[in-house]
Amino acid sequence: MRRPPVQGRTPPGCTGGTSRSPQPSTALHCLEVTLRNALHAALRREHGRPDWWSAAPLDTDGDRLVSEARRKCERRIRHRQVTADDVVAELSFGFWVKLLSGRHARTFWVPALHRAFPSDIGRRDDLHRRFVTMMRLRNRTSHHEPIHHRHLEAGHATLHHLLACLDAEPAAQALRLDRVPAVLKQRQDTCPGLRPPRF
Repeated sequence: MRRPPVQGRTPPGCTGGTSRSPQPSTALHCLEVTLRNALHAALRREHGRPDWWSAAPLDTDGDRLVSEARRKCERRIRHRQVTADDVVAELSFGFWVKLLSGRHARTFWVPALHRAFPSDIGRRDDLHRRFVTMMRLRNRTSHHEPIHHRHLEAGHATLHHLLACLDAEPAAQALRLDRVPAVLKQRQDTCPGLRPPRF
């Protein structure tokens, strides 16, 4: 699946669909795009170049993921040179979340990535744990795996908290388009038989 192109700011609405028919995972997609753009901007500023991975101290796995992303871009884009933005858009949510881990605290968090979060976020390890939870939820929804056993209300609140930590504008737009509370309410009414199930 081709990821949306990187832009200076997160696209309005951060939606994969239209505002008339937002998908339940729209806010998760918005979180992924907002995190990617914020971390990329912080690292670009820190290293003074759009292909910051050429100067940043990525570990072996990070280098491998960037190389794979570049190769995918080269196979897909044949009519022009592959740009840094193409590579960034190809990198997975997991790549960006991993940059927030304790393993990268001294090399990425301290010099640059903390600046991607303009509001008070608490501890870095708690922030990373929350993003890992959202990444797992996003992977399950992307692969149409069951999520009914999860505490979805808490996950929903975490998602909006993380968006607000990154950028107030996409957070407000995601709230406006969000239909998850209505879906969760339907589930609460359906399980005890107050509402007939629908498919």
